[in-house]
Amino acid sequence: MEDTLLYFGDAVKVLDDSGRVGGLLVRFSDVKYKDLDGQYFDKNGYYGPKNGDGAECLFDHGYPVPAKRYFKNLDSEMLKALTELADHTFAPIKTSLTPLGIFAETVLNLEDDYEKFIFSRVKKGKIGWSSGAPGHRVKAEKDGRITRWPIAEGSLTPRPAEPMSRVVSIKSLAAVKFVTLDEDDAVLDDALSSEPSVKSFTQNILSSVLSRHIDDRVDDGHTHQSIIKSLAREAGIEAEQVEAILSDTVRASDANLKAFARVLDLSFDVLKSATRKDYAKTIKGMFEESLNEQIPSRWQLDSIYCDIIKKIANTAQASAITGVEFDSEAKIKEATAEYLARLQELAVNQVNTYVESGSDEPFYLKAIIDFNSELPATESLEPDDHCSLAASAFKSVVARFERFHQTRVKAGRVLSEKNRARLVVLVEQIKQAVSDCETLLDETKPMASDEAKRAALTNHLRLKHERRQAIGA
Repeated sequence: MEDTLLYFGDAVKVLDDSGRVGGLLVRFSDVKYKDLDGQYFDKNGYYGPKNGDGAECLFDHGYPVPAKRYFKNLDSEMLKALTELADHTFAPIKTSLTPLGIFAETVLNLEDDYEKFIFSRVKKGKIGWSSGAPGHRVKAEKDGRITRWPIAEGSLTPRPAEPMSRVVSIKSLAAVKFVTLDEDDAVLDDALSSEPSVKSFTQNILSSVLSRHIDDRVDDGHTHQSIIKSLAREAGIEAEQVEAILSDTVRASDANLKAFARVLDLSFDVLKSATRKDYAKTIKGMFEESLNEQIPSRWQLDSIYCDIIKKIANTAQASAITGVEFDSEAKIKEATAEYLARLQELAVNQVNTYVESGSDEPFYLKAIIDFNSELPATESLEPDDHCSLAASAFKSVVARFERFHQTRVKAGRVLSEKNRARLVVLVEQIKQAVSDCETLLDETKPMASDEAKRAALTNHLRLKHERRQAIGA
């Protein structure tokens, strides 16, 4: 990767009226929340010796913005300044590490007409952060985690932070859409339609991803038409249907996506995630993403709810550090309402199923989940609570089967073979767990200190000397 790479961060917000503005230059995520290119950052990555602190602050990476297309009602001097802004630099960025990512801020000079204008755009939510890193220094793991992103510069940019496709090559910068920057905030349809390199604001995310990768193959020497034919042939459909999918007039099936992924050498998951709306920033979306169209158990809902509250707490903490307003109480209320609505739906479904089955067994609101799934119910527990729960769960299981036994004894019967078999399996599982614990304790036994090693060696030599004396050696 010899080219400079860019990462679109979050929106820039006003921190105070003196011109101080800031936001997340790099947002942390995890393997569950990759972008459309299957990449993500986390707190363990390397972002340069100072995490970008003191780096140069530019406007849109020093590339002139086509001001006449995107601004209205500006005098000729301001238009000229915006056109020539490639030479303009702001105060260096100041960064800090937060639980959500790398927070960056700069101070705009409100005595300068140009910087005062940019400050007004920040107030209207029209400016975002973007960081640049030298491509040959960027490294990523197979799972998409970017382990090295040495921040070389931070830019205030009118290009939006696309939540699901953040990392691009600087060569592709011209193809990234602009935020509407005209004073009355109307969408400039004429300007967009006359600029082939700028994507439509209403374009589907999937078609955007497909078009980008098709364009990459065109750059490699293939023709657009030959690529379309290859996609159609692999998917077993007509070329016109592929064009319809690209124009967002026809919905792509999973079979289509798998075929497209093979031709374009992409992950199916990347294309599949592109077909979903971006729920990542909404409470409802967090539930949708975690449940992923499965029928949940009560414990799964509890675990998701706990995880969302944890994210709210982290966001509230980061907001307090950076001075950005965040209504944690409102978010908690929203998360709780969503949880209760889903819990009610779960209970209604289980009761209806129980009634329809005509079963004479006692009704239990299902709470046990598949512990081999990707969402264990204990994921959000503190270690001490997790250990206590494990011990308590074992004791409660034993007590439950003991009650079964006592009930059968009173009726002159013994514990059923089915329940005895359950206990045999449980005992074997517990024995294996105990063995795993003992192995872990042995592997993690702390090494003796240098002082203890010297004392042991001295004692060994003393005993050796005494034995030699005892045999007259």
